[in-house]
Amino acid sequence: MQINITPPVSFGKKYRNSCYTSEQKEIMRDIRRAALEQGWHDIYTGKPFSTNNPPSIEHFVPFSHKNKPQVQKFIEGGFEINGLENIFPTGRVGNAIRNDKSIVRTILETPRFLKRFLKELEKYRLYKSPLVDGKTWAEQLHATLLNNIEGLCTSVKSRKMYIHGSFAKAKKL
Repeated sequence: MQINITPPVSFGKKYRNSCYTSEQKEIMRDIRRAALEQGWHDIYTGKPFSTNNPPSIEHFVPFSHKNKPQVQKFIEGGFEINGLENIFPTGRVGNAIRNDKSIVRTILETPRFLKRFLKELEKYRLYKSPLVDGKTWAEQLHATLLNNIEGLCTSVKSRKMYIHGSFAKAKKL
């Protein structure tokens, strides 16, 4: 008899009655298990996942943005808001703090997020299970990132990130 001490998948209060399929829930459980077993790190804090720092599932494109015109355009092209191309493990605190901010806003406010994500992405690439092919998952996440950071710029001289046309809100890298 195997005892599973991994906490159950937390979908948050606002998603309890959402449209996750049973397959999507199982994939999310698989990713959370892998985050614990493989020693992946939280992208927001840089700390490794553990029973004291359990992973939750984060969406690159927030679920609440699914009806926005730009996201609808992606969805019409085959993008799945709850698909592997849009989900990855993060700590619950960072996930809650980000709430429904765009990925560009998240990167501007927490530039280390991008560096940490790219580092963890290489770990995701090596993962293989009956539900998740890490190589494909990593490639899809990378494509989602690139599709959603339009307007994000950096200044080599000042080492700051900004959205094109709003240099006043730049953050030092």
